[in-house]
Amino acid sequence: MKRENTTSVPLSLTIGIMSLFFLGMSLGSITPAMNKLTEFYGAQGIPMTTVMYVTSLPQLTSVAGSLIAGVIAGKKLPFKTCGIFGILLILIGGIAPSLVTGFAALLATRMVFGVGFGFIMVLGNPLISSFYSGDAKAKILSVSTFVSFGGAVVMQLLCGVLTDIGLNYAYLTHLVAIPPLMLVITMLKEPPKVQAGSQGKKSGPLSGRVVFIAVIFGLVTMFVMPLYINLAIFVGQVNSLSTVAAVVQVLYSIGNMLGGLCFAVLYKCCKRFSMGISCLLMGSGLLIMLNASSLAPMCVAMLVSGFGYGGLMPASLMIAGQVSKPSQTALATSIVFTGMNVLGFLATPFADFIGGITGDPLSMPVATGMALIFIIGIFLLAVNPFPKKDLHS
Repeated sequence: MKRENTTSVPLSLTIGIMSLFFLGMSLGSITPAMNKLTEFYGAQGIPMTTVMYVTSLPQLTSVAGSLIAGVIAGKKLPFKTCGIFGILLILIGGIAPSLVTGFAALLATRMVFGVGFGFIMVLGNPLISSFYSGDAKAKILSVSTFVSFGGAVVMQLLCGVLTDIGLNYAYLTHLVAIPPLMLVITMLKEPPKVQAGSQGKKSGPLSGRVVFIAVIFGLVTMFVMPLYINLAIFVGQVNSLSTVAAVVQVLYSIGNMLGGLCFAVLYKCCKRFSMGISCLLMGSGLLIMLNASSLAPMCVAMLVSGFGYGGLMPASLMIAGQVSKPSQTALATSIVFTGMNVLGFLATPFADFIGGITGDPLSMPVATGMALIFIIGIFLLAVNPFPKKDLHS
């Protein structure tokens, strides 16, 4: 069966798919509150590296959600059902911390949030692979990255404002998930390509290149996460307002959006070098941040590093789709995001380990991550990560 091209994909379906992507970066929605959270729980004797699990623990539990969704989406259950279930968990787990007391209860609700996040984050790529191909696929992946980080911008700005009103209000940021839930219910439809593949023959083993890309993407995520999680603390050294931290955080997301939008152009011009260039940009952003002593260079640093990550994500998803058969795309996507989330979760013990060795739990994990991202970028310039043949073509 030939896949639909961009002219035959209904606008309502595209909006339904983009509604899933809108929540695709919601994992970092409460990072503007981290400075206040570390102060609040620090007064109770809980160390900063433990409070970091408020952001990183959902990454670990999202692995369960993404793997389950990767196996059942389009096969055991419709994509729409999986999307609705995931968004409901995001709403429940996201808002519940405003109603509970105690750090353990907070972590429990964040775990529920992570499972829901894992569900929705793996659904968009197989849907795109089913309805788009070739250059159209690269373009719509660029748009989806823009939408994902656009959602992050909205949630981070809202979180910053709500945190300055009161720490408990920060969690109400997740009410933003209600409109996407309504759009998924009314506009998303099942991809006939995946349905056909799920009813037919065995698709064979998954390409080892999917695991390779998952590890690369996951490592880069782990090395950039110490900055992303603790950005409010970096910004707090020059300005204590959570709203200001949210603005700087938003610039990272804007960089992600621009990197995603420019990915189609970058891929067209640079092809095999696009992933390596993205990593070098990320490393450059971290280098600028480490030398920043005021808000202006911090903003530049987040834009540059965000632009690099915004290009790396669609590249990773595109490769996963290219080396997988149509019926394997959901599982391949879940493996890529599993790599991102497992290694992203390990960013907290990574930062703790580097901080323990060096005595600097804030700057040295970022410096170490920067050096390792540069090494990965140079490696990807030397090794072509893209396949010669697209199994979706």
